[in-house]
Formats: sequence, structure tokens, C-alpha cells
Amino acid sequence: MAAEARVPIIPLIVWGAHRIWTKDHPKNLGRKKIPIAVAVGAPMCAAEGVEQTNAALRESMTALLHRVQQEYPHPPGVWWVPHRLGGSAPTLAEAARMDAAEFAARAAHHTQQKSGSGWAGRGE
Repeated sequence: MAAEARVPIIPLIVWGAHRIWTKDHPKNLGRKKIPIAVAVGAPMCAAEGVEQTNAALRESMTALLHRVQQEYPHPPGVWWVPHRLGGSAPTLAEAARMDAAEFAARAAHHTQQKSGSGWAGRGE
């Protein structure tokens, strides 16, 4: 769309919001003074193809994210800090395994509920 419209793409990242509402952690809603960093990159033109554009955008956003993460206060070992910065947040591979296990558990629970007495007489 950006190529057809001849408009630039503006890379943008947000860091810190994950500390407010993260799966498997208490919600931290309200006025807790959690810093949220927003970084805006240089405008870029769309490349020839979608894959090339996505790669360039990902590279720009990753550089922005890494810079902001380095500048952001992050105590070592904390659950929301990436491993590469000394934290205990799951890696992408670990998160994928956790999500797959959760999905499988939900599917098994759903199957059990559907075949159990709770569904009898409900037209299912």
C-alpha cells in the first residue's frame, strides 16, 4: 500500500507497556509510574517487494528496540527483561513452546468438556 500510495513508512516501537499487562503475571493497571518508551525511526520507502520491505522494516525496528532496551532501566533477572540483557523473560522459542503447551491443554480440556456429562442434552 505504501508503495502504491508513494508514502513513507515510519518505523515505530514501544517498550515498557509489557510490564503493565503480561500473560501469566499480575496485571499492573493504574498509576504505577511504569516508564513507557516510544521510539520513531527515520522514514523509509517501500522496497520492490513485500518481503524486502518487511525485512528492511524489521531491521530498522529491531535496531530501535535494542537501543531503547539498552537505555531503559532493567534490573538483572527480572521477568520482563530479555535474556540477552540479563533478564528471565522467555526467548521466542521458549514462548512458542509455552504457547503450544497452553493451546494443547485448552484443546484437551475442551474435548473433555464436550465428551463429558456437561454437554448432554444441550443439542451439541
